[in-house]
Amino acid sequence: MLPSPPPSAFSFLRPPRNLASQFELTTQSALPDHPTVADLPRAVWRNKRYVLEESLSRKGSKGRKSWIKRHGFFLVEIDTNDSPLSPYWACRLCDAKGQPEFFAAAATSSAADHLRKSHRIFESSQAADPDLSTDESERPKRRRLQYSAVPRARVKMIRELSLGLLINTNVPFSFFSDTFFQQLAWQLDPHLADQIPWSRQSMGRLLDDTYKSKKDEIKQELSDALTKIHLGFDLWTSPNRHAVMAVTAHFLDRQGKHQSRLLALRRQLGCHSGESLAVTLGQVVREWKIEDRVGTVISDNASSNDSCLVNFYGDLDAEMSLADVRARRMRCYGHILNLVARAFLYGEDFESFEAESGVSSSKGSHARTTKHKNTSWRNSTYLMISRALVKQGDIRAFLVHPEVEKWLPEADMLKGDDWRLLAEIKLILEPFYLQTMRTQGWGSEGGNRRLWEVMTGMEYLLEHLEDRKLFHHAVPDEAGGQDTNSQAELARGRPDLLRVIKYLKYDPGFDLFDLRAALGKIPPAHDCALALADSERYDIVLLQEPWTAHTDTRSLNKTHPAYDTFTPVETWDGNDTRPRVMAYVRRDPRLLADQIRPFQTRDVLWLTINGMTIVNFYSQNDESDALNTLIRWPVPERCLIAGDFNAKHHTWQTGQATNRGQEIADWALENDLDLLNTPDIPTNPHGNTIDLAFTNTPLAEATVEDHLATSSDHFTLSLTLPDAGLAPMQPGRVRVTTDEELKRFAEIVELGAAGLPTADSTPSELDELASALVNLLTSAAKAAGRPTRKGARTAPWWTEECAGAAAAFRAIRRLYPLGFNEEVQIAKRDFHRVVRRAKRLYWRNLIDTFSDSSSVFKAVRWLKSPGPFQPPPLQVDDVVYESQIDKANALRRATLERRTADDDIQDPWMLVPPPRPIPFPLEISLDEAQ
Repeated sequence: MLPSPPPSAFSFLRPPRNLASQFELTTQSALPDHPTVADLPRAVWRNKRYVLEESLSRKGSKGRKSWIKRHGFFLVEIDTNDSPLSPYWACRLCDAKGQPEFFAAAATSSAADHLRKSHRIFESSQAADPDLSTDESERPKRRRLQYSAVPRARVKMIRELSLGLLINTNVPFSFFSDTFFQQLAWQLDPHLADQIPWSRQSMGRLLDDTYKSKKDEIKQELSDALTKIHLGFDLWTSPNRHAVMAVTAHFLDRQGKHQSRLLALRRQLGCHSGESLAVTLGQVVREWKIEDRVGTVISDNASSNDSCLVNFYGDLDAEMSLADVRARRMRCYGHILNLVARAFLYGEDFESFEAESGVSSSKGSHARTTKHKNTSWRNSTYLMISRALVKQGDIRAFLVHPEVEKWLPEADMLKGDDWRLLAEIKLILEPFYLQTMRTQGWGSEGGNRRLWEVMTGMEYLLEHLEDRKLFHHAVPDEAGGQDTNSQAELARGRPDLLRVIKYLKYDPGFDLFDLRAALGKIPPAHDCALALADSERYDIVLLQEPWTAHTDTRSLNKTHPAYDTFTPVETWDGNDTRPRVMAYVRRDPRLLADQIRPFQTRDVLWLTINGMTIVNFYSQNDESDALNTLIRWPVPERCLIAGDFNAKHHTWQTGQATNRGQEIADWALENDLDLLNTPDIPTNPHGNTIDLAFTNTPLAEATVEDHLATSSDHFTLSLTLPDAGLAPMQPGRVRVTTDEELKRFAEIVELGAAGLPTADSTPSELDELASALVNLLTSAAKAAGRPTRKGARTAPWWTEECAGAAAAFRAIRRLYPLGFNEEVQIAKRDFHRVVRRAKRLYWRNLIDTFSDSSSVFKAVRWLKSPGPFQPPPLQVDDVVYESQIDKANALRRATLERRTADDDIQDPWMLVPPPRPIPFPLEISLDEAQ
């Protein structure tokens, strides 16, 4: 038998001879996500294009049921614009011979006659064919369904997405029947909207069909799982009072990925005993055919769940012991958090608390409050307290209304102690709320909602509760009273430490943040302002009315190890000469700060920080010299002017202008200065907006910051100045001290010495040699050594007790923003006592450690301030230099450039007889050089 010849090129290039082969070739590629008619499988016969009828959407059609479907194709012809035309039926048997026969599909009589006459194929039952009758007039007429240009696959995808929308948003099936939604869908795509069956009945049938198909898929997933099937269940009561058990399954699929599936939302009938719960849980497990694959079960800590699992595992395996059941029983971390929060709120006897407080039904109230279940979450309590504190002013106004006072019992009125207690409860419950929110949802890889967070979360909450217990159980030490000087300061009034206390700090985007507050002349308030500024990483602190003192020989002020100090005057000997503004700048190489003195005044301080001018201003209520000085000063570009202006104008506070407020507003307008304050936001307890900030830098912002209250009588204002440039980084020192570093340094120098120039006969060659040697030593030191890092130190006396006292004071300040309440004053006094006691204790302990004069020297040297003031301007001839760079250049010119080339030695190599011999050898060893 001869082998068949190989196929020719024509057999590959010519189109297939029949329809079936053409459809088979075009169906090999998958449809896109949003298919059109052009993407559907098609066949071409005699220059006509056809697609399968079943691939086009025809709303209302239930599909062909005629017996001729088994012996042919139902096709739809499409034109050049991919629009459907007439339907046809093509004989499959004729198509197999390469000569398909086409018949109109409007009726099936012609196609049936063709099968009977040409192929001797008859229908087994005439009654089963609804389309058999050849007399169309004998059948009742019905509306002919039109073919659309929308593929059936696209309609199917949109219906599945619509069903997912109904399920995910919990909306009724009639949602898509809404007139507005139908008009919206029609506007987006009228052809598509007409083809999608969105009726209630259609979506209900789709839900049933989808559930059955997906259930089979999930059963196969459970059967193919690599691990045991771990279950979780909980009970929920619907609004119509039906108890529902939710059961979820957790496992690893065939690819080793974690999967979670909701297996059931089963109605729980009868009582909620452990035996009844076990029956429902067992029914779910048997329905999914996973009885022999159940692993652990997760549920809350109710005792009924314990007995439920004993009965459940007993039904699965009668030989399982109680110890095995306990090993497979896992507790819900979120429910544990709820029990802890509930115990904190209500104690051990929750029912007695409810009975006493009247939660179930209060006879003194006209309203009934729904009773919480024992297993309900306490996040709602935290959120209610948080909202009440935000709306505290409105609630207080409501409670004092005469009509409310008539029917509201006295026991239900919220007093000052109640608001303070609510603030403390919110502070304690906040970590529980955050932990609960982190545990909800599915776990993400490397993120939260994972098992590893349970122990770390419990440790975090335990430490939080222990800290709060220590804070609330601490007995205040009343032994340390105020000294005479402090009482005198209190009599004079509070210092305005930061009546622009401004802290400017850098973030990674290098924006300047300016914080404004007021502290007064009280020393603890001054110390607290600097400590808070350092802890919040602010780089510049501008003070007004700071604490100052003086002796016969010294002018005294507060210092901080993390900041340098700037004052407008260098010395003072009384209240009439002391500075009323002051600035602290963080010791940071990124901050290049210089003080300029365009006028001699103690009320205005000018600084240039990285090219930006910062002005700290203070205007005494009965004086005008400071404002006159500020108005005469020419305002430069990139400038911030902030301070206590002690004036009113409708631009920043509604009302009549006072204390030259109109003049200040005109000055700002003439110099193109924008006001950063929000109008009518008070900056002091009297409700006045007198602490102002102006700038000509775009995108600047201002915010009142209550959390940085420093016990002063002015609020804190945070200013943000964007695009602040950084100072050039100066090269730092490099340490080469360890044996390994010295060895590495010597090796690098030895290798680099071969590249040093050898010629040294001329001055230029000598300079080149010296430069190469310096570069070699510098490079070797940087490569072998380590740079020195000088970190800023915090105040050594600031303790956790100080931080806690500051936090407690700020919490009370939030309850009484105006600060006139007696509790605020008591908290402020306690805060000051804590600060004074911490400083006295620190110095007492330090002094007790002194054993000799060396110890005293070290302590004083370590804690010695570099000086409260910056060096004064430098005058060379008739020129005055104020900035650091200008003073450095002037000093270099005055010292290094005073000699010229004529002063150099004419012949550097001539022998010069020394007046006396050198008292050490002329040569040194290599070890000594290293």
